[in-house]
Amino acid sequence: MHVEKVAYAIRKLRRVNATLRPEQFDIGSWVTRTECGTTACAIGWLLYDDVEAVKYLGVMPAFIGDNGQAALLLAPGGAPVTPACLLEQFGLVAAMFGITKEEAMDLFSGTHYSDLDREPTLTDVLDRFTMFFYLNGGTEEMLYDSDLHAMQIVERSLSEFTVDVEDEVF
Repeated sequence: MHVEKVAYAIRKLRRVNATLRPEQFDIGSWVTRTECGTTACAIGWLLYDDVEAVKYLGVMPAFIGDNGQAALLLAPGGAPVTPACLLEQFGLVAAMFGITKEEAMDLFSGTHYSDLDREPTLTDVLDRFTMFFYLNGGTEEMLYDSDLHAMQIVERSLSEFTVDVEDEVF
């Protein structure tokens, strides 16, 4: 497992999850754009509109058709491995994180969340992904995200902030 890439992905997905509305997550769709907005799965949100993530993780989204489920794997430096190197989505995730295709499916496929009695949320995926990270050598220090931590401090401070209104004087 590429521990650093998995840690990066978890940190980024935690930031996404902090602002994502439930209807914007769809584990069954890489990325779908409609007049009502964008929905995506965990990997879709990880890569969505983020050139730095694409470069660091070594993938280039290349959506095929109306509901594209494939991406182009890039070599170091950003060049395609081959012009036709389109990988099925879980093969891509496996290559990106240095895990098996079966592990990728267990982490990111909706059919592997049948124990929930509901559609999985990004929080569900993050919980499983984080546990997988810890079980495979990841540490808490690797997941520390100073940007998310600062955002949480500000939100907590604002939620505790009150204004005392004095009697109006006319």
